[in-house]
Amino acid sequence: MAASPLRVANGTRRLGARGHQFTVFEDLDLEVADGEVFVLLGPSGCGKSTLLRVIARLDQLDEGTVEVAPGPGGRDVGIVFQQPLLLPWLNVHDNVALGLSYGANKSANEDGLIERTLAEFGLSELAGAYPSELSGGQAQRVSLARTVVTRPRVILLDEPFGALDPLTRRSLQQWLLGIQQSLGLTVVMVTHDVEEALLLGNRVALMSPSPGRIVRTWEISSEKREPRQLAELREEVLRTYGEVASGRAPSAPEAGASPLRGAVSPTR
Repeated sequence: MAASPLRVANGTRRLGARGHQFTVFEDLDLEVADGEVFVLLGPSGCGKSTLLRVIARLDQLDEGTVEVAPGPGGRDVGIVFQQPLLLPWLNVHDNVALGLSYGANKSANEDGLIERTLAEFGLSELAGAYPSELSGGQAQRVSLARTVVTRPRVILLDEPFGALDPLTRRSLQQWLLGIQQSLGLTVVMVTHDVEEALLLGNRVALMSPSPGRIVRTWEISSEKREPRQLAELREEVLRTYGEVASGRAPSAPEAGASPLRGAVSPTR
């Protein structure tokens, strides 16, 4: 088992019948460190969401390997989608508790865990509310709490704020940053949004259109978050994103860009 929480080696995924296959991504390598937010950025169709599904064991590689270390409760990954997918007949408390009702996750449960999780996610006062009574942002917080309560080693976020209005989206981005740091969560997130990637990521990996490959990775240190350096980094990422999305080879990396191989200690 990999020492790091997550490692994908030489990953390739194809779709379609034999002889008419479409390569979603190929020869993909990544490694994620404990407590890191690793963001996959790229245009539609590059295989970002398919890769998350593979890591979550909702799909499988045609070639290569995926290794995920188990968390304290024995669970290795949890996934949060763009839609909250809450059960409408359960209140907030019971939706959060739902994952702990499955046999594989019961070992993660302990006295007061659900109540503590609700408090950490700012949901205590909504414990008795039903999904129809929640705002979009509140519902997505419930969805994330439902995943976190089972204590997976790695949390996968598939554009979790993509369906929200800009103000709610920005508010939840800031909230997620705080909860990730306070709980020490290890997160792999998919987004199309460069601003979101730079705000949340310790590392940002850019994928090319099909067949998807990771073509550039940026480590975002605390120094890079200074306003001037962040503005320069944003311009570099946007320029490289545009080159890759249009099918051109990305220009030579500037200082701060790096190859993907090897775990990087998270910094803020």
